[in-house]
Amino acid sequence: MQRDITKKHQSLLRVILVASLAMPALARTLSEAPMNIQAALLIKLLAYNENITQGGDLVIYVVNAPQFARSMKPAIGRTIGQSNLANIVVVEQIPSQAPEGPAVMYIGAAEQLEDALAYCRKHQILSITGVPALMDKGVTLRVGVENKKPAVLLSTALSHKEGVKWDSKVFSIASDE
Repeated sequence: MQRDITKKHQSLLRVILVASLAMPALARTLSEAPMNIQAALLIKLLAYNENITQGGDLVIYVVNAPQFARSMKPAIGRTIGQSNLANIVVVEQIPSQAPEGPAVMYIGAAEQLEDALAYCRKHQILSITGVPALMDKGVTLRVGVENKKPAVLLSTALSHKEGVKWDSKVFSIASDE
């Protein structure tokens, strides 16, 4: 009798395991935050990016998001760690050259997404978006709104692909996904 119960439990556990592996992961859904909120969150989050805080003139490349670029312009000149936010560059085409100093790339639309992500991984710079449609498309840092509150999703696996090192304190703000 005891052996029959154990076999039944084992069979049940196998069924649960197979079912759980077959089910897609439940992804958190964020809605788009206003551009000024995205800009403020980004400035705060960049202070935890160890690649940026080491010094130099930081450039934020903005792809397909002129409204975000306008929201970021007032932050030019701010100090982030040892770095200075030197410029916000709206790009029509993904640059071919590596950045000369610390950089991040904000991606605002699906056009050029693959090229933008390839550039970020090749040149070891952080990819960011606030566009819900791009949040499960391979962008490392995602900002938005969840339950009427600002939310940040950060993929440590994708951070590794982009060579981004984070201060562990970032997880007091961001959720690892």
